[in-house]
Amino acid sequence: MTGTVENQYDSHFELKQRKGLAKLGVEKNANWHGDPKRLIFVLSRYKFVAKMLSGKQNVLEIGCGDAFNSLPLSGYGE
Repeated sequence: MTGTVENQYDSHFELKQRKGLAKLGVEKNANWHGDPKRLIFVLSRYKFVAKMLSGKQNVLEIGCGDAFNSLPLSGYGE
């Protein structure tokens, strides 16, 4: 059973069934509800930094708040 009549979203609903919905951290949840543009800006900044860290063995993030963005960064190291 799918949640939409548009087939291109079937994989999204299958992922939801398999893994559930991802939860935002406390800070990012507040950004989403209060200032979604800020959340998009922060995520794009982390995407940029992740490219810079590609190939690095160790990364230390200090002052990361609820550490929500640490997960995307973790996939770019060796």
